[in-house]
Amino acid sequence: TIKDSAGNTLTDYTIGIDISGVEIDGVAPTISSIVIHEQPSGTSPYNSGDIKIKVTLDESVTVTNTPRIELNTTPTRYATYLSGSSSSELIFKYTISSGDNVTRLNYVNKDTSLTLNGGTIKDSADNNADLELPATDDNGVYDANIEIDTTLPTIYSVSATAGTYNISDTSVTITITFSEKVTITGTDLVLTPNVGANITISQFSTLSTTATGTYSIAGYTTTNLQITDASGGTIKDSAGNTLTDYTIGIGISGVE
Repeated sequence: TIKDSAGNTLTDYTIGIDISGVEIDGVAPTISSIVIHEQPSGTSPYNSGDIKIKVTLDESVTVTNTPRIELNTTPTRYATYLSGSSSSELIFKYTISSGDNVTRLNYVNKDTSLTLNGGTIKDSADNNADLELPATDDNGVYDANIEIDTTLPTIYSVSATAGTYNISDTSVTITITFSEKVTITGTDLVLTPNVGANITISQFSTLSTTATGTYSIAGYTTTNLQITDASGGTIKDSAGNTLTDYTIGIGISGVE
């Protein structure tokens, strides 16, 4: 009850009611898109470098601490908040680490991948942002076919047509098979057998899982031809990972 000194009671509350400049905002900020913002130089697949991801919201927000996005890499990695507070565009960064692999970079789940990780994402009215991301799809929600490959290629096997050869046969063709498609650059790859001359695998610039060389019999005899060492050429896969272990699969059994 509102009365003046004479006892008159106020009955009309509409007159003069004006609260200008006051806004009521109870709507949570939402995420409208998530895209690759920056990636390493060159082309996919990548074996090192930083990948930056831009998350766009429908209004400006303030970020504290380090929210992060769970990625579908093996092992599990995260893109961690980097910058963008006080704007509607937030940048997250994922640094490729040794052992990381994924055929197409994506996040794991639209409902749970973005987490606050002890931080906050809020608008100016102190509304917490809705952390739901756009739905993932088979092409990768980032709209970029980014492959991560940090696995080193290996020699899977060294083989030849099994059999007993004589001096008149002059040579045997040796086939070396790699664990994935590679190129040989720099110098030729040299395989050292347990007897006889070295076997040279020539350079090749086109990605391939196999390479061949010729083993010269030249009067040597053995009951089981073996490759004891390999050296020389730089062998790399499409991501630039270099083969370092020449011992895996080295051996040619059944050749006498």
